[in-house]
Amino acid sequence: MNGEFQLKSIRQSKSLTQRQLADLVGVQHNTISDWENMRTSPDTDEIRKLCNALMVSADELLGTQKEPAAIDGGGLSEKEAELMRLLRMVPKEDEDLVLGMIESALKSRGLLES
Repeated sequence: MNGEFQLKSIRQSKSLTQRQLADLVGVQHNTISDWENMRTSPDTDEIRKLCNALMVSADELLGTQKEPAAIDGGGLSEKEAELMRLLRMVPKEDEDLVLGMIESALKSRGLLES
């Protein structure tokens, strides 16, 4: 990997334990430790999952961008940011399903027209 891998510092800035991050990414907690200590490296799919879980760009995670990327949409509440974090973790093939569930919930409460 080029640049300085920023996993540990970003994880700590988000107040996540290795175990919590491992659960979000779907790996064993010792894998996070291995990545942080450069014993092994995440593959491309794992980097994508790390970025989604930590709400950072790959450039920021890989240390090729010094300033945090503005991916939180600016001005989002904590709840909105959490929803975005979770939505970013939804696999592409399930996006329509999740969107339909949200739309259905809003319609049932009269908050979205049919």
